[in-house]
Amino acid sequence: MKRFRNITFLFILCSTSALSQPIIITDTVIQTSLCAGSNIIIPFTVVDSSGSFNFGNIFTAQLSDQLGGFSNPTNIGFFPIPWTTSGYILGTIPVNSPLLGLYKVRVVGSSPGIIGSESPNSVLIINTATLATINAPDSVICSGDSITLTATPFFSSHQWSLNSTNISGATTSTLEAYQAGSYTVTVVDTLGCESTSEPYEVTVENCVGITEHSDQRHLTLFPNPCVDVLNINYEGAATISIRNLLGQYIMSVKHFKNDVSLNISGLDSGLYFAEIHAEGKSFTRKFIKK
Repeated sequence: MKRFRNITFLFILCSTSALSQPIIITDTVIQTSLCAGSNIIIPFTVVDSSGSFNFGNIFTAQLSDQLGGFSNPTNIGFFPIPWTTSGYILGTIPVNSPLLGLYKVRVVGSSPGIIGSESPNSVLIINTATLATINAPDSVICSGDSITLTATPFFSSHQWSLNSTNISGATTSTLEAYQAGSYTVTVVDTLGCESTSEPYEVTVENCVGITEHSDQRHLTLFPNPCVDVLNINYEGAATISIRNLLGQYIMSVKHFKNDVSLNISGLDSGLYFAEIHAEGKSFTRKFIKK
């Protein structure tokens, strides 16, 4: 009889262990603004109660309907690291979300499928954000060149990011992009609504021998890096502007033909861009001031 009890106890213990699963607790949600289209920060905690998430699991933040129900939730952000015990998801409220609703948020896991608790606070939406669009003449640039990204329409403030990392000092409506990657801009509109644009992918190629970049033929900048004088040679008439990393114009030469020498001794050390305008087209070369 005692042996039977032991077997029964072991069976119950094993069954309980096999059924144990982790728990997701959705913590207090932080709103950046009370606007549809804006970002929200969703912290969450994973409690490992003798269970764990599998490799490849993805945590997803879900938004309720405007009455707080989850019968048809909307996915608003993801967190791809499966073995975390805590973290946060940067979510985006859909721009078409009905106003004046009290929304709830929860975090769910995919493997195993676990539905987390609802956020202890509600998300209030009272305005609709104006979303930024990134415009540029192209998305492919030659190695050593750059391209101007412009955020439209008008916004009160800007913060550019590359691969989800803020670019220091990049707080104007334009950005000179010279690295490959995914660019976004977080803006605040005239209603105080903050939102982040869709990514703009920039690709850098080795353009040696590529004919479509023949506008840049016979262009040379020397010496590079330079100290006091930057020499520019271009076959034909052109204008040139010098800009810094923030896209601010430092100096310009309205018109020159073939050769020009610029005195840059007054510039601070760093990376600059020489913007050439010729034959109705423009392109950019970067240079270093020592």
